Amino acid sequence: MKKLMYSITAIAFLAACGTKGTTEEKEVAAAPAPVVVERAKVTTKKSSNYRSSNSGNYSINNESAARVPQKPTGVSDAAKGAIIGGVAGAGAGAIIDRKKPARGAVIGGVVGAGTGYTIGRSSDRKSGRVEQGREYRDYKRSQ
Repeated sequence: MKKLMYSITAIAFLAACGTKGTTEEKEVAAAPAPVVVERAKVTTKKSSNYRSSNSGNYSINNESAARVPQKPTGVSDAAKGAIIGGVAGAGAGAIIDRKKPARGAVIGGVVGAGTGYTIGRSSDRKSGRVEQGREYRDYKRSQ
C-alpha cells in the first residue's frame, strides 16, 4: 500500500510540475514574432446631439457606444492551483503522517490548496483576469 501511495504522489508531482514542449519548441516560442501593422479606414456617421419632435421641443440625444466588459470564461489559474495543490498536499500529508494518514491528508490538502491558490491568483493578476472580473462585477452592479 505504501508503494502505491508513493508512486501516485510521484506521478502527481511529475504531472503537475512537468514542462511542456521540447527545447526546440521553447526556442521558437522565445523568438520575437514579426509585427504586422494594418491601417484601417474609420468612418463615422455625424449625427445631431439634439432630437426634435413635432411639438417643437428639443431633447438631448445621449446615445454613446459604451464598452461592455466581458465576463471571464473558463477556470481561473487560482482554481487550478488550488485543485492541484490540494491533491498534491493531501497525498504528501498522508505519506508524511504515518500514524494517522487521514489527519495528514486533511492538513496537507488545506496547506497545499492555500499555497496553490496564492500562486494561481498571482498568475491571474499578471494575465489581467482579476481586473477583467472586477470591471465586469462593477458593470453589473451599476445596472
